[in-house]
Amino acid sequence: MKDVSTGGDYAFGAFALGASAHIQALGAITTKGNSSSAIAATSRWGDAIVEFTGPIGTSGNMAHGVEIVANLGGRAEVNGAGSILTTGAGSHGIKAISFVGDADIKVAKVETRGDGSHGVSVETRAETGATPTAPTRPSMVAPEDSFGTQRLAGHPAQRDSSYDIKILAEPVLCHRLLLD
Repeated sequence: MKDVSTGGDYAFGAFALGASAHIQALGAITTKGNSSSAIAATSRWGDAIVEFTGPIGTSGNMAHGVEIVANLGGRAEVNGAGSILTTGAGSHGIKAISFVGDADIKVAKVETRGDGSHGVSVETRAETGATPTAPTRPSMVAPEDSFGTQRLAGHPAQRDSSYDIKILAEPVLCHRLLLD
């Protein structure tokens, strides 16, 4: 994949929707519009997988670096050797949802600058939970009113502390980190 740049609202850099979804991005991706995530992958029944090596950047509001959803039975997996930077309000570095399967997030660097923007936001209802990890020392930077990592697990009406998110290396410059 060559470098990709978009400039309008609702203009994704890369998008996949299907029974399963797999995006492999080898170049840089930048978007400059509201609700314009750099990479968005949604599976209906199988796994949703995103792999990227180049830098990812978004500058619109509600424009996530990676937005991934695994619906019925699949797992959500993000493997990123490149960095993610979002600057708009409500623009998470990675937003991952897995309704039945696990969520596994591995990324080298995530930085968010907009209000209400989380570095990594994971929601899963799987019994084994969600695990964002980092292959090397991650750099998580978030504005003062944002979380470096947000974990939502279990049924929305019944949060269960047996679900787990782990950052396997110490985050850097993260104002508030929610791991409960």
